[in-house]
Amino acid sequence: MTGHLFVTQGDLSALHCDHWLLPVDAGLRASRSWRGSAAWARIHPDLPEAMPDGQRVVRVPWDGPRRPWPANVVSGRSTPATWQAETVVAFLDAAFAAGPTRTDRDRPLLALPVVGTGFGGKRREAGAVLTAVLPAIWDWLADRRADVALVTWEEEDFAAAQATRRRFEAAGRTVWPDELSPALRETARTLAAEASRGALSVFLGAGVSASAGLPTWPELLEQLAVEAGFDAAERARLATLGHLDRAQLLAHHLGPDPALGRAVARLLDARGGVSLAHQLLAGLPVREFVTTNYDDCFERACDALRRPVARLPYAPASAAARWLLKMHGCVRVPEDIVLTRRDYVRYTERNAALAGIVQAMLVTRHMWFVGFGLDDDNFHRIVDAVRRACTGADRDRLGTAVTLFANPLLQQLWSGDLAFAPLAEPGTCTPLAAARRFELLLDHVASLAASPRHLLDPRFATVLSDEERALSEVLSSVQAWMEDHGRPAATDPAAAPWRLVEDLLATLGHAEEGARRRPAGTS
Repeated sequence: MTGHLFVTQGDLSALHCDHWLLPVDAGLRASRSWRGSAAWARIHPDLPEAMPDGQRVVRVPWDGPRRPWPANVVSGRSTPATWQAETVVAFLDAAFAAGPTRTDRDRPLLALPVVGTGFGGKRREAGAVLTAVLPAIWDWLADRRADVALVTWEEEDFAAAQATRRRFEAAGRTVWPDELSPALRETARTLAAEASRGALSVFLGAGVSASAGLPTWPELLEQLAVEAGFDAAERARLATLGHLDRAQLLAHHLGPDPALGRAVARLLDARGGVSLAHQLLAGLPVREFVTTNYDDCFERACDALRRPVARLPYAPASAAARWLLKMHGCVRVPEDIVLTRRDYVRYTERNAALAGIVQAMLVTRHMWFVGFGLDDDNFHRIVDAVRRACTGADRDRLGTAVTLFANPLLQQLWSGDLAFAPLAEPGTCTPLAAARRFELLLDHVASLAASPRHLLDPRFATVLSDEERALSEVLSSVQAWMEDHGRPAATDPAAAPWRLVEDLLATLGHAEEGARRRPAGTS
């Protein structure tokens, strides 16, 4: 297999990709949810009156990444699901022929929803659509240097897509490319197990946001230098200083506080889209996240899943199911951005409570470091405090660090503290190719940690294994019994176990009659 099929959940129109399928009918009409997207407003004036005869996809004028391709996904209920698969292949052919629209990825990324399962006539046959579309995508990828992201909207769709992928893999279909080595697959199994038992936390570094088209720290400092009025010669001299000292000097030239923070917020907030990595991370069964990033890409990816994170220290986490600690500030609060030498020197004094939260997570959770270089001075102080507090020779490692390339010296420096998962050996591939392996690793973790949310959803009965179908029948009989007997009053002691069973059934995809509605952003 040359390319890979990723499965994720989120807002398709916001994914930082090369091309994506925008669902329409033969009259090039989109559903209300898609008509509300920025892409639709931009392309609508240029659309023809109808899809040209014999075509499933139409090309529209577009500059830059995330090019939308209106594609006819609407068919009658009697039409076989292979019709949707044909539309998907038509989109992939047209988008791939158009060429990449971005240069920050190893190969083009083409994205699509679970076509036709919203207002396209196949909602009740979503399992059949997945069973038809996934093999068509794999066959298309077999001889093309490209990747495809299937972006689901509902949790049930995501779980069913993961289950469908696993079922094809068990039947002998090649699902995971060779770049995902046995060592990385073992790392994925370990991390997925930690996530499934609620023991995993995630530390996001700048590398995750770079995959969304945002600047790295050196690139950000260069852009700030341009904004501060430094000419090319001055910027070259400025580049000889360390990052913290460069930022300190730039703060002096940009004006009084928080001028530097406002400039950072402007440069990062002006860029739309979230990365594939953001969507994959947001979908993991993890409650606690930490980041040194200023941008809000991860938060937006979580919002799109209807699983928002409370942003600490700016919002209380007491009522939130998940939270994200912003160690170095946020674009939404420019005055709190930590970037200069002075900011770092004063960090412990100003942010002792935040450091304490990270220390507690290092002690009580397995922390997964993604896109983080382990060279942040504040983080070193936090880890050193944990080392001094946990002196036992048999203490567990604090977490796992994923690095682009193997670095024996870095591993030696963190020996006993972290397990390392290098994505490649130095000189064996490009940094962009190594970064793609990180996405593959994320996708594998997400696949292994996915919940069986689809188990009791009748739309996906066709994707269940024999064992899952038997379990579904047993649970459905329990569900029917409960519906026949009626729920006890809230004051009745019997209501407590009743609620537990109801929660379990809801977690596995059961919804009361009429409770399911099609949310915005679906095909």
